[in-house]
Amino acid sequence: DVFRGAASVAMVDARPQNTLAVPDSLPDAALDTLAHDAQTLPALLAAARAHAGPGALLFDGAPASGLLFVTDAPASDDEREGRLLTGPAGALLDRMLAAIGLDRSRVGLATAALRIGGDADEVAFLRRLIALEPPRLIVTLGGPATVRLTNTTHSLNRLRGKWIDTSIDAVMFPVLPTFHPAHLLAHPAHKALAWADLQGLARRIAA
Repeated sequence: DVFRGAASVAMVDARPQNTLAVPDSLPDAALDTLAHDAQTLPALLAAARAHAGPGALLFDGAPASGLLFVTDAPASDDEREGRLLTGPAGALLDRMLAAIGLDRSRVGLATAALRIGGDADEVAFLRRLIALEPPRLIVTLGGPATVRLTNTTHSLNRLRGKWIDTSIDAVMFPVLPTFHPAHLLAHPAHKALAWADLQGLARRIAA
């Protein structure tokens, strides 16, 4: 397996939660304001759930760890279990993390959309999460997450494995695009490429 054995790195831990009632749909400007008015992670999650419903998912793991993995949207398994990146794709992610000496207690997980089929404008909540708990490094899992966070127009095949400097609230963050674990399950030949991306991530963490 290409996701076995590699270097190790260390991070720190954190985790909040909260809920709110669901209002009518908000216009784009109001959605951006709703996200930016949140001053803490629990308040941000409450705002996300006010917009998308009490089952909305935004972050998981350790958002204050300094390393954030971003998926495009929750999957059906995620919504059933109430956490991000579960099921077979989540199991593969766990193996990917273990390959570079990490686990879910030492990385943050986040999503660019709050529910299955979520609005692209919901990335405002992800960007606010990053502003509130600035990570040292961000890894986007798949093309949709990469496009939503970086506003790139290039394909994932062109971008993967390359660091993209992305501005969020006037602060630059290095973003590494790679394949989503669900894609790797469907296209196992791409695991070697993903492993190369992970090795690049491990080197950047250790630098």
